[in-house]
Amino acid sequence: FMASCATCHGETGLGDGPVAVGLNPPPASFADAAMMADMADGYIFWRISEGGVGDPFNSAMPAWNFFSEEQIWQLVSFLRALPAEEPY
Repeated sequence: FMASCATCHGETGLGDGPVAVGLNPPPASFADAAMMADMADGYIFWRISEGGVGDPFNSAMPAWNFFSEEQIWQLVSFLRALPAEEPY
């Protein structure tokens, strides 16, 4: 996560990495409890593998399909372990 994701998503997954400024749409905050609850593990795996460039996402997130399947599942587990902020 720190080597490949934190530059956009931030060290704690808040979407506040140093490269995040100016990205439209901004990187997702994995602390968003409602958003994370809506995403199945398989969907997170797919988004990491395929990225978000193009329709319907149109984000700057590249495809990380060079990671092994095991590495992507480890990232999914890491994201699930990040502290979540409950919606107000």
